[in-house]
Amino acid sequence: MLLAGVSPHNGKAQLINCRGLGTCGTCAVEIRGEVAPASWTAAEQLRLNFPPHKPPNNQRLRLACQVACVGAELAVTKRDRFWGQGDAVLGPAGPGEFSLPLGELEFLLDSDRRQQQQHKQ
Repeated sequence: MLLAGVSPHNGKAQLINCRGLGTCGTCAVEIRGEVAPASWTAAEQLRLNFPPHKPPNNQRLRLACQVACVGAELAVTKRDRFWGQGDAVLGPAGPGEFSLPLGELEFLLDSDRRQQQQHKQ
């Protein structure tokens, strides 16, 4: 999502998050479409069963940092509040509402991106 210029984080969570380790839960989103892995990762099992995420609403969530788009069409829904655990559905970010605070360092832990860059060299 970040590479496409879309953030899975709300407000200050753009600055304060785990950078893709699956430990903070601030990138919790609802996803319609095909992603891999198809079911929760171990990190999602732990994080999405820990407050503020809890049953039954946690079943609709995935951590954006733990999944990759597989299908051609994907719909992502982000809800309000810091961890995305709110009831209100948020619309797309407006101009200037999204940035990569750490620039290219945002992708430092992304092993897939590192592999892609190595293949280009």
